[in-house]
Amino acid sequence: MRLLLAAHVESFSAIAPLELGVWISASGCLSDFDGTQPFSEWLFAVAVAPLAEHLQLVLARSLAVQDVATQRLAQDSLVALSDGSEASVLKLAALREALPETTRALLEARYRDRLSLELIAARQGIDGPALANALVAARARCDWRGVAKAPAASDRDLPPIIEDLLSGIIDNASRGLMADYLVRDSAHVQQMARQMRVHVALRAVFMPFTRAHATVLARQALAGSTTAGRVVVSAPVRIPVVPRAVSNDKLRTPRPLPAQSAPPSAGKSSGPSSARAQIDYEDESDWPEVKKKRQRRASPLPYIIAGVLVLGGVIGLLASNSSSAIPPKPPAVVVATQPVASLPTPERKNPEVVVTPPSTEVSALRPLPPKSVGDPLQVKLVGVVADSHPYAGRELVLRGVLSSDAGIARVEYWNGDSKVGEASTAPWTYAWTPTAGALSLSARAVTQGGDITTSQAITLTAVTTYGSGSLRRDWWTGIPGDQVKDLTKIEGFPTKPQGTALVDQFAAPKNWGENYVQRVWGFLIPPLDGEYLFWIAADDEAELWLSNDDTAQSRQRIAVSGVFPGSGTKHLEWDRQPGQRSAAIRLQAGRRYLIEALHKEAGGDDHVEVGWRLPDGALERPIPGIHLSPPPDPVPTTPSPVPPPTTVAVVPPPAPTWTVVRAINLGGDTVEVDGVRWLGQRQAEAEGATPSNSHQPGPWVSDVPWTRANNADRPARRDQSHDGRPLTIDGKVFAKGLGAHAPSDLNYVLDGQWSAFSALVGLDDEVDGAKAEVVFQVWLDGQKAWDSGVMRKGSGTKAVAVPLAGRKELRLVVDTSGPGDWDHADWVNAQFMRPGGDDGMLQVKTGKRSAASYTPKPAVDAKMRSLLTTALSGTSKEGLEFSVRVPNGPLRVWLLIAESGAANSRQFELNVDGTALPPMNGMPASGWQKLGPVDLVVTDELVTVKATPIKGTPQVMGFLAERPELPLTAPLSPTDPLAIIPDAVGFRQIYHADLAKLAKEVPYEVDNTRLFSGAFTRVAYLLELQQADKPLRWVWTSMDAFTTDVRLIGVPTFSSGAFFQQTVANLLVASNDEGLPTGAVGEGVIEFWPSDYGGHNEAGIPGATDALDFGDKAAAKQGDGYGSMQVHNLGAKQTVWAINHWAAGNKADLGIGPSPSGGDWSFANNGEGFVLKRLRVFVKPAP
Repeated sequence: MRLLLAAHVESFSAIAPLELGVWISASGCLSDFDGTQPFSEWLFAVAVAPLAEHLQLVLARSLAVQDVATQRLAQDSLVALSDGSEASVLKLAALREALPETTRALLEARYRDRLSLELIAARQGIDGPALANALVAARARCDWRGVAKAPAASDRDLPPIIEDLLSGIIDNASRGLMADYLVRDSAHVQQMARQMRVHVALRAVFMPFTRAHATVLARQALAGSTTAGRVVVSAPVRIPVVPRAVSNDKLRTPRPLPAQSAPPSAGKSSGPSSARAQIDYEDESDWPEVKKKRQRRASPLPYIIAGVLVLGGVIGLLASNSSSAIPPKPPAVVVATQPVASLPTPERKNPEVVVTPPSTEVSALRPLPPKSVGDPLQVKLVGVVADSHPYAGRELVLRGVLSSDAGIARVEYWNGDSKVGEASTAPWTYAWTPTAGALSLSARAVTQGGDITTSQAITLTAVTTYGSGSLRRDWWTGIPGDQVKDLTKIEGFPTKPQGTALVDQFAAPKNWGENYVQRVWGFLIPPLDGEYLFWIAADDEAELWLSNDDTAQSRQRIAVSGVFPGSGTKHLEWDRQPGQRSAAIRLQAGRRYLIEALHKEAGGDDHVEVGWRLPDGALERPIPGIHLSPPPDPVPTTPSPVPPPTTVAVVPPPAPTWTVVRAINLGGDTVEVDGVRWLGQRQAEAEGATPSNSHQPGPWVSDVPWTRANNADRPARRDQSHDGRPLTIDGKVFAKGLGAHAPSDLNYVLDGQWSAFSALVGLDDEVDGAKAEVVFQVWLDGQKAWDSGVMRKGSGTKAVAVPLAGRKELRLVVDTSGPGDWDHADWVNAQFMRPGGDDGMLQVKTGKRSAASYTPKPAVDAKMRSLLTTALSGTSKEGLEFSVRVPNGPLRVWLLIAESGAANSRQFELNVDGTALPPMNGMPASGWQKLGPVDLVVTDELVTVKATPIKGTPQVMGFLAERPELPLTAPLSPTDPLAIIPDAVGFRQIYHADLAKLAKEVPYEVDNTRLFSGAFTRVAYLLELQQADKPLRWVWTSMDAFTTDVRLIGVPTFSSGAFFQQTVANLLVASNDEGLPTGAVGEGVIEFWPSDYGGHNEAGIPGATDALDFGDKAAAKQGDGYGSMQVHNLGAKQTVWAINHWAAGNKADLGIGPSPSGGDWSFANNGEGFVLKRLRVFVKPAP
């Protein structure tokens, strides 16, 4: 439904109210659906009426404002409603999936991730026009009607104009080009309109309709309203229009909506509403970078197109007067001069769309308004991209783009408070070479009168490159064949090449010769810490090998460009084969890694290139020489020392231990090998299978976040009593549950995910038995489902079990029945139940058990042999596919594969949960290997393995999945504060941030979020600050977990999604600062957000003032701002530590204890005063 709407509306923001109108209409006439046609067809017939009404309103509005472009779109949409020509938009998702990986990634960056065009261009390593050309071509490939075309070479200026148009930021410089293109060729108008249509549909397809959307939409439909201030679709006039795919004999006209069902006017609500209970699809013009640009300039497109259409109309009129040709038959559209609402409903047998025609009078069109003389000067800095990593020592060309050059004396360029240069003439460019470090660049336009206008600052980090500029290329000629595996048979390989040369990038000369072998190799030195992806492209065949140091001993094959029937890939064709791309590989900046590409050429075209994607998303394909160095002679046999860090000591990432969570002997029986129990295939298929209509244990309620909570005295506690003690009833201690104080009301959204709720209830032993008296209740969708009756201390426990099938909301209520004192009520062993009917641990979609009689090589013992001589085998046509149920979280997966027949008798491609492995080929007879690991983060409790046959039948002998376990945190040295903090025992480190590298997006030296899974009960922070010639100051704070998501406990940048202003329980402080109270200090307050904030104590936190302290008011829950990460001692009314304004880099606010003025260090700008500054973040896993 969303795609069908998107294929007809003029903008993405129009979809939300239309969706709501459709569902309101459908709910009023649902009884008219008789099941004789697919529900989707009936629903779209319902949608036609509100959609036609909306388009009529759009036509009227566009006529009023002379927006000819929107008139054209609305007219085309009304015609499409009559003939169903846009119904094929439903193919768009399939078209998107069929795109090459690079094209799909480009569209994902544009529409799913909503990145700015500048940032996408920087990451792709291309300029703006090239990016616009690629986006226009990508959208053309997605056009479900095939109307849009890739831009021709002669239209190189058109794609940038289209991108500015779609982004709502078309500028003055594009006006003339726009008019020129539209006048020159009317086909350009059609292409531009089609690009707009596909653009809206892509926005829709990259925003899938989720359970959350369905829930909110249903609630809005029941309430009968949308977000206050947005369009509300009233009861529509029914105009039954049948899409081409819908047969008339099956369509039933929905009856009109009853009067009482019509929604109220915009801005009013007939039911409960909140900011969460709304769907609000913003237009692209509401994206942050576009909104700022739209404030500066309005689009002239309507006026340009208006003028062009007038000119075209005059030309057409002249042509019609001088020609006797019969005009083409117009579409089957009835043109009316009255609004659609005043027309009678057409007959069902002759569905029509009623269209109000746009005015064609020349006098109704207005010329383009002139620029106002009083418009303020505007300055934008281009040439750099925010959050990117330009290379130190490499020239940057900075340019200031001005809204007017009149009266400008010069444009200056600044890095923070330091001027780096200036330009005195247009186009105001200046070439500058940065040094390594954080940059904050801006342009300042200075007029002849001395007035200064400054652009918005752009923050980025210049990084060092370490390569000397080349790799070594060795070759051997006169060698037949096209496969790399034959290289080892070559005399003199690899130590005695026939020739040697240097190449200045990771690519060999193209079409160099015939029947030769080459080795391109040397050292790779990365510029950034983090995960890299590698690609290799070659003709005929090539392999890419990488070591984890600068020696050959640890080299591993990471990617293969195989021989396609008769040839390899094309030049720079990076995504033809799955094996061309490596898995993610973590590398360290400044460290040397031995890398080599082995290439074999037989005849015809020949080439080999290697590219990579850096941790910040930038692509360099091929890899340039600034990251490469040729090898010495001889190559070292021992690793060179790791380069010393340039800042404070980095905590080395702890080496996790790996625990086996799944091991399956595919095709065989249960066997234990080296302490690992491999479950037989039949046992795995039965393991975990549950009968239908049963209740199976689900999550503990205390591990599921509530949606709303009201609790007397203080917040309800998870897995603790109201006073923070173990949950205890009649002397029995319970590990899991909720501790409340009457009156209490805890709310959970269900939405069909759980089948039942069960718990034991009672008064906690910590209460005063003479006063405590409560009633426990369970409410479902506003109706009481269970009541405990009055309970007192000594009443023991009562069991509650209520079914939840079909329910949407659960409320756990505790009411006071007596004086209201000491009403400490516990819900213990509270648990949600899952519905039964689950499949087993192993689910085979394609394949069958098989056995083979052979002797594995290398030789193995009898138990291992039993693993390798049975398999799950596919077919030569359908391949092999199976899924294994696993725990969610980080995992690594291994597969056992073997060649049980003749050498290379089977070849197949392997894919593990979306990760492509190098093709399985070239294995010797009776050979076997343990393939992996494949690193995954599982979110749906399932890992799927697919094998696509190339030759023979694919087979897999074993499946092994391991989960990482982070070791307990250990001190770095005897002087590390962790060595003297007793509370640190039992914690595991998640983050380490070097605060000297603070930026808008905080880079972490250690990020273990991918290696941690499971629940945690406590969160801790260790902040260390040291000024020159002064001792180190440090503070440790630990508190009860305030979130269940480990990704939200770091610095609360906007992209992290973290936003917390709340009290935290059981705050513990340890510090060497004598001014801080230490030990268990009780409740604390955290203020973690990325927004601006003020001192007004709107939350009413006791003791807070309207100064900047521990009761501040955040400006909003969205958008980047000043930023606050503060922990406060509520009892002492004191700031414990603070990190603010991290986007300022070295000028961030940092402090331990209260600031000299007694506040929270806001606006201190003191970060530069510390020679050591770091933050470490920890969690304590749940028992």
